[in-house]
Amino acid sequence: MRNPILSSKSKASYYLLTWVAMTGVQMGAAWFWWKAPWYTWLTDSLLMHGLYAFSGLGIWFVVRYNPPEIRNFWNLITTHVFAAALLSVAWVMGGQWLLKLIFGSEQAYLAHLPAVLPWRFAFGAFYYMLLAVLYYLLLYQERFREKALREGQLEAMVKEAELSMLKLQINPHFLFNSLNSIASLTIIDPGKARHMIIALSDFLRYSLQVEDNPFVPLQKELENMQRYLEIERIRFEDLLDLKMEVAAEAKTMRLPLLITQPLVENAIKHGVYEATDPARLHISAKAVNDKLILEICNDITGPAGTKKGEGIGLQNISERLRLLYNRTDCVAVKKTDATFTVILTIPQQ
Repeated sequence: MRNPILSSKSKASYYLLTWVAMTGVQMGAAWFWWKAPWYTWLTDSLLMHGLYAFSGLGIWFVVRYNPPEIRNFWNLITTHVFAAALLSVAWVMGGQWLLKLIFGSEQAYLAHLPAVLPWRFAFGAFYYMLLAVLYYLLLYQERFREKALREGQLEAMVKEAELSMLKLQINPHFLFNSLNSIASLTIIDPGKARHMIIALSDFLRYSLQVEDNPFVPLQKELENMQRYLEIERIRFEDLLDLKMEVAAEAKTMRLPLLITQPLVENAIKHGVYEATDPARLHISAKAVNDKLILEICNDITGPAGTKKGEGIGLQNISERLRLLYNRTDCVAVKKTDATFTVILTIPQQ
């Protein structure tokens, strides 16, 4: 994040005008108290305030990398006290050196410089405090704006998902193929057909639900995944080699509703649709450092193996997780010639 004062012309202009005003105040005080030629206190005011206006921009980095939420109070105060002292010393000593260089022949002025040193240090600390407070206000303003923007984007995505749930979350080909399979089974195996209808009904009911809380326990998501896979197992019989390894502590962890459904559908599509031999689908979940790690790995078989694995569905999942958790590392992909693996890392909030 760049310095917020330099992020717009208006803020930079206000910043510059503020320093011009403070320079004018010091010039007025110097005119009243100093018995020295006007050009000495004019140069003194312009030089000292110009130096602090420039060096004060660096206070942003102290504020940027020391937000209160990641530092305890005393560490934060210590950091700023040290930074204020360091900046004040550099400002005063550097300014004094330049002024002596400029007014080397003005003995009356040079004799007055040591008397104002304590005041300069005090003003240096005061300016630091003002700028640090200003930067914290600008930092939280920017974070509030970003949060409002993310919430607005997320709300828009949720509404869009609710309006187009059947189109986006339920694969039409899966639904049509399931109905065709049911129609065929009603003649040759009515028992399987009835079982498939019940599983499909439960799956659709879960897919269409809208809850106040968009997060569900992994156990609930796995139950719906089992319904879907049960339907696919009836369709593909022995071609689907399913293996699930879920740690007990991971089952209660929460993740976004239906976040895994498009991934499992893609795994079936690219791993089983064109298979002539059993194709492996491996689903595992574990808890690592207060994060849910969910892996979905499928064999790549047939012509589907020539298709790109990272499509629009995976991109949409990545974007949804980015907006929910404000992270860009929630989705990882590992691809070999024979397998395609998607790894979801879900922080627990």
